[in-house]
Amino acid sequence: MGFLGGDGAETSSDHAVGWAPAKGTRVVGILFDCGKERTRKDSLAPPTRVNNVDVTIVICTWNRARFLERTLRHFCGLRIPDGLEWELLIDETNSTDETPAVIQSFADRLPTVREVEPVQGLTRARNRALDTARGDLLIFTDDDVLVDEDWVAELWAAAKRWPDAVYFGGPIAPLYVAEPPRWYRANERILKTFVGVSHDLGDTERVLGPNEFPWGPSMAYRRAAFEKIRFRQDIGRRGKERTDAEEEVLGEQLVKAGFTGVWVPSAKVQHVVGSEQLTLDLVRRNYVGQGMTRVRLSEWDTEGTRLLLGVPRWMIPSTAKAQVKYRWRRATRHPAWFESFIDAYRKWGALFEHWRHRRTRGKAPTDLSSRPHSMSVREPTSRS
Repeated sequence: MGFLGGDGAETSSDHAVGWAPAKGTRVVGILFDCGKERTRKDSLAPPTRVNNVDVTIVICTWNRARFLERTLRHFCGLRIPDGLEWELLIDETNSTDETPAVIQSFADRLPTVREVEPVQGLTRARNRALDTARGDLLIFTDDDVLVDEDWVAELWAAAKRWPDAVYFGGPIAPLYVAEPPRWYRANERILKTFVGVSHDLGDTERVLGPNEFPWGPSMAYRRAAFEKIRFRQDIGRRGKERTDAEEEVLGEQLVKAGFTGVWVPSAKVQHVVGSEQLTLDLVRRNYVGQGMTRVRLSEWDTEGTRLLLGVPRWMIPSTAKAQVKYRWRRATRHPAWFESFIDAYRKWGALFEHWRHRRTRGKAPTDLSSRPHSMSVREPTSRS
């Protein structure tokens, strides 16, 4: 576990660029002779083949210019295998901050291609990237991630070692900007996978199990994975809405389609956790989003249930009791107050989603790229 100093410089020996380089790679400073930001039209004319690069790296972002700048600065230290052709596709959803200028500022150092998704939403942006990316291997990460120097090289090498595998995932370690608050440390067993996005399935490269999937900061897919399957667009971050589980939903669909994945322990990244993410308010919104996600994955199923204002009747007293229990436990400093906090706001999110959906109840859901299933929504306690 590491920390970032106030100026964004790493202060821990466990930082993201400390691993030894992979054999047969070269350090790239100025990666391409792109003196200006390439547009999609520039990058496609004239293509030598339908997908005329080996790898597309995708970053989706919205109004996080400061985070994106730090991530792209780190990308300049990537070690790219000889002969590998790649592009860095940055899909932003109508940012109103300095995001476009940040992308432009790296055009002479990175093979950047900027896309704009007009409708907000992480999964919408990812699906747009699927339509425009030119790579045979699509590698996804986030705008608040520091990648290992050999991250691309390791995923590319794994894809060659495992020609029958379709998706790949690597470990994610949280990197805190400042010391987390005491309540976070006391509940880190739960929160390190939920807020810190810590994900580690071991040190052995192996085939992933049917319930093991790559997570957003370090995941790669062959183009074949998306011939008939896409990210489900009614879940995933959208503005201030914090629904989740989009990667697990996609993973389940790939498993059902007969595809396999591989865990690549050498494809390491660090997820930067800012102080703004270590507040109870943001954690509360995350658990509200979990409750909303569960309802959406169930297709708002209320068959055989009595409703009040569009909400299952049993849910109203259950949510009220959960709120009272949480507030009492917190006021009395009960050791299990945080577990009550989680339960209260998951239930509140489920109730709110039913209430919000009441006017469209009975209509077929729209904007979905896959049907609901029996998967369990991301459970932090099971990943500790």
